[in-house]
Amino acid sequence: MRRQELPDPLVKDAADQYYAAALVLEPQGPESGVLLPLLNNLGVAVELYLKALSSQKIYDPVPNSEWSKIHAKPHQGGHELEKILKAIPDEVRDRLTSEFANQNFVALDD
Repeated sequence: MRRQELPDPLVKDAADQYYAAALVLEPQGPESGVLLPLLNNLGVAVELYLKALSSQKIYDPVPNSEWSKIHAKPHQGGHELEKILKAIPDEVRDRLTSEFANQNFVALDD
């Protein structure tokens, strides 16, 4: 069995791309007509960052080859952030919620 790398670099890279797109849209302001795409990109980025903390690599052998196709699969699919958060390993989730709480925001479990 291969060791699980957290955050999963494949999923984190996808999250980084959505976040980078949001950073391009953000300076344009709310009257620019791109507020909804900005919010959508931020929401997808958050979802993917959380999924990166519970995803595992899947190695599918390529027929007639010694190579494998690699993709990542989150332990919790779908778009419900609370379920995705609960799928993160306890020690990682505890650290995440602790760091978040230390930022003077409302705790995730409130």
